[in-house]
Amino acid sequence: MIPRSAIKKAVEEFGMLRYFPAEAGARAGVMGLLERMVHNQEELDWLVNAMINHVGEWHGPKELRGVFCTRFFPKDGEEEDCAAGGRYSAEALEGRSAEEHDTSKFLGAGASIALLPVMEEKWETLPPEPKPDKKREPVTTRSEKQINDLLKKMGAA
Repeated sequence: MIPRSAIKKAVEEFGMLRYFPAEAGARAGVMGLLERMVHNQEELDWLVNAMINHVGEWHGPKELRGVFCTRFFPKDGEEEDCAAGGRYSAEALEGRSAEEHDTSKFLGAGASIALLPVMEEKWETLPPEPKPDKKREPVTTRSEKQINDLLKKMGAA
């Protein structure tokens, strides 16, 4: 759980965004949204940096969630598309989703995928390296020759 003081500081930093609301009630709502959405300090820091240094304007809570979802899966499970430029587009979100699906099959459920923007505003996927499991024995499979022999027999039958 993120300390409320860290969430409050993040919302104060969002005050640098053009059109960010000055009303206390609206800011309290953004704090509540961050509390429901963000898992840890690292995710919060990334979101603040992305909003201030790359987006630059407040487009509302839906867009804040959309920017967050281009890199992380929200704690409350409610994903949103993002419209704030090429770096945070629906295509980037789809790329993250497809890569998470493929990698989660390899790493197991709940695995976190880190997506980082790279040169030319493209995305590169950097999943955590899997730790070798010393207790498990490798799965024995049929060799390519055995499979080809079986296919030949099936084709001849």
